[in-house]
Amino acid sequence: MTIEPLRPTWRTTATSRGFVLPIIQATIIATSFVALLLISTHSPQPRDLTVDLVNGSTTSEQQQAQLDTTADGYISLRTSTNLDDSLRRLRVNDTYAVVDLTGDAPTVHLAGANGPTVNNTIVGLLDTAGVGDGDQLATVDHLSLGPDDAAGLPIFYLVFGVVLASYLFAIGSVNTGIGLTLTSHWASAAVFAVIAASVTTMIASVGTGTITTRHLHVALILAAASFATSAASALCLRVSRAWGTVIATVVLITLGNASGGLLPGEFLPAWIAPFRSLLPMGIALTGIRDATYFGGHDLARVIASLTIWAIASIALMRALAAHRNQTTPTQSAT
Repeated sequence: MTIEPLRPTWRTTATSRGFVLPIIQATIIATSFVALLLISTHSPQPRDLTVDLVNGSTTSEQQQAQLDTTADGYISLRTSTNLDDSLRRLRVNDTYAVVDLTGDAPTVHLAGANGPTVNNTIVGLLDTAGVGDGDQLATVDHLSLGPDDAAGLPIFYLVFGVVLASYLFAIGSVNTGIGLTLTSHWASAAVFAVIAASVTTMIASVGTGTITTRHLHVALILAAASFATSAASALCLRVSRAWGTVIATVVLITLGNASGGLLPGEFLPAWIAPFRSLLPMGIALTGIRDATYFGGHDLARVIASLTIWAIASIALMRALAAHRNQTTPTQSAT
């Protein structure tokens, strides 16, 4: 009589989990990525884009009434009596365009750094609304994108690359650095943040000419974004080994990408737009655009926001570790 050896079967609990769970996790990630990116970009419609109107013979109230009828609240006009004041607001990103009706021909002053989608939309809405009484609207670009930049993509890829690498760093650090103390983890994350920011800033400035000014500002923002992303990703993994990667991917990468991409918040769905100023990717992208094109006035707020992400993530991880250390001996004693 021959006794056949027992064969392992995938129907055991552990093996079933290993078979089914990755399918579920990957499906959630793929579905959320495609859905959020398509929702945020497939048909962008602006809401209340701020535009300065330097008045001529037509009052701003009349112009606003025309816009309310034809643009349905897409543009919010702000009355201005001084062209120079309005242009200063344009250069610090406090307004998206300046419509000057005081000259011989109506002129729209734009910031090319906002990208062609934003500027083409503004000009199209103004023209449709009859601003300028049917005359051809002349345009002047005061803050052009780089010579090899058609839509602001280089800065987006710069930020996305650092955020993605920092997320992957956190996964590797948590999975392979089991014997490291929390202090060693954060020292490692800080070293990586400095290296990633320095290397990518150098590539973007010396290698491609993407960054032409305020290189230190850009490097500081990238380093802060890297550390914040690493800390937040590590927190997700510490909270749940099974679902931490999914949570971090959906929130920091997918939602961060959908809300922190090329289009400003006014072009995003109302429920996605707030995440642009809340998640590390959107904060970093906005800060680097400000540093590169709009004078770099927002550096303190950007660094403070990213620092809060890092500190809050580390504090929550320490609290979680302390809670687990307290509950483990109690369970062992019982």
